[in-house]
Formats: sequence, structure tokens, C-alpha cells
Amino acid sequence: MFTAYGWPAKSYEQKGLYEQAIEAYLKAGEFSSLGPEAEAALKETYAASGWKGFWRKALNLEKAQANKRMFLARTRSRRFMRGLERRIKPSPGWRRHLRNADGA
Repeated sequence: MFTAYGWPAKSYEQKGLYEQAIEAYLKAGEFSSLGPEAEAALKETYAASGWKGFWRKALNLEKAQANKRMFLARTRSRRFMRGLERRIKPSPGWRRHLRNADGA
């Protein structure tokens, strides 16, 4: 955040120069992880809803991206566990082997 554009963005924000602040935040790459479509949507939201609307939209986009990442992580972990379960399935006579190991 605190890059050549990050500091001016904060300064513009504190002075109430929100349009310049948004441009500086976008140049700083503050929302680059959301993609170019999201940056365009943020600009449109600012034009329609103002400063608070801009940050609401940014928060919603960030939440949606976090949910997507969590979904992907859960899906991958489930696939991994299923594959692991398939590889570690006990043999049909596993109980008999356990009894023999105990000396029963």
C-alpha cells in the first residue's frame, strides 16, 4: 500500500479529494488482485454512489474473492482426503490381522 502512489492516495483521502484518491489507490495496485473488471466497477460505483459506495463495493468484491479462495481450498482438501482414503483403505481381513498381532 505505501508506495509512490499509496502515500498520495491517503493524503488525497484525508483532504477530501476522493476522485484523486481513487485514482492513486488504483495506480498503487491496491485493488489489482481483484482484476481490471473490478477496478472499472469500482470507478463506476464511485461515480454513482460516492466515496462510501466505492468502499462498500471494494469490501464486497474482496469478500467475494475471499469466499472463492476458501471454496477452492476446501474443494482441493476434500479431493486430497478422498484420494488419501482410497490409498489407505484397509484390506478385507484387517480385523483378523489385528487379532493376530495382539496374540489373541
